[in-house]
Amino acid sequence: PLVHYHRAFHLDSLDRPEEAMEARRQAITAQVDGLYAHRPEEEAILRAAMQASPSDSTAPYLVGTMLYMLGRPDEGRESWQIGLERGSMDPSLYAVVGWSAWKLDGDLDAALAHYQRAADLRPHDHRLYASLDSIRDELGIAPQERLAALGALAEPVRDGGRMPQRYVQLCTATGAYDEAIERLESRRFDPWEGERTMRGVYVDAHTARGESLMDAEDYPSAFAAFERALDYPVNVGVGKPHQAADSPSLYRAGVACAASGDDARAGDYWTQGAAETWHAATSESGLYAALCTMKLSPAEGRAHVGDVRDALAAVPDASADVLALLGVAASALGNEDKAREAFEAALRKSPYHLLASRERARLG
Repeated sequence: PLVHYHRAFHLDSLDRPEEAMEARRQAITAQVDGLYAHRPEEEAILRAAMQASPSDSTAPYLVGTMLYMLGRPDEGRESWQIGLERGSMDPSLYAVVGWSAWKLDGDLDAALAHYQRAADLRPHDHRLYASLDSIRDELGIAPQERLAALGALAEPVRDGGRMPQRYVQLCTATGAYDEAIERLESRRFDPWEGERTMRGVYVDAHTARGESLMDAEDYPSAFAAFERALDYPVNVGVGKPHQAADSPSLYRAGVACAASGDDARAGDYWTQGAAETWHAATSESGLYAALCTMKLSPAEGRAHVGDVRDALAAVPDASADVLALLGVAASALGNEDKAREAFEAALRKSPYHLLASRERARLG
């Protein structure tokens, strides 16, 4: 549409109003997805179009996006609002207004409504549904409801971009471990260069399954699940780094072996976990490396776990992840009241946090 807006502007300057009107009509009906105004002179051209055609909602979107990118966010958002008031049917406008409500205003309800409108107008765009799911997550909507929303989408949308990863995460969060693992094994994932989040998704699914089997006292099957978590399948798209972060799975595999009566094998797993000395004290792997040490050498390990607990407790404005780890450390040191307090604080920040939910339930 920018070419047509340019034409209309110059036709007006040549006193050819009928041709200018036709050019503006073509601009309004043209596809704008993925198009951005960026030339300084285009502000005046687009503002002239807004004035000449009170029903034009395309020009407000384009000038608003340009102004936002030029560091004039308030003016940009005002232009977007004009586009909405003019009855825009452009999903890109609803998406960007939704993004600003979400990221700039923290108005999750408005963000959800705008993104839903964008998705209704462009139902094939998986990116819009990914944003909708993230907003639902921040709103505290239950994983079961979020999973149902993703499951209702057309298969090409559900399989687009990072949507399969989200689906697996929600299967794990809702206890559908077998479905999560089946989906992990049934396709190839293609993380971005340097991205490692799929590794966590894979480990979480097998860990959650293993922990449920531990609760059922099926220790051999639990061990098998934890050992699977130590694999690096090619289809997941993340290889084993030089300095791995496997101590949580090594610790759990050792616990499962010990519960099955195989203390020697348990010691082998804990030795491997304790050898991961490169982790930050406030990381999950740092804590579980310390827990492995505690299994092998209780006095030394207890001091190490205490140091990790103190480091976690000192983290300012601690996230749900940090609070959950603090609970694990406190529990390992025999302080169930502190552990319960930490898990409940984690759940206040993230009501469906996997680790905090599981460990809090175990404390009774």
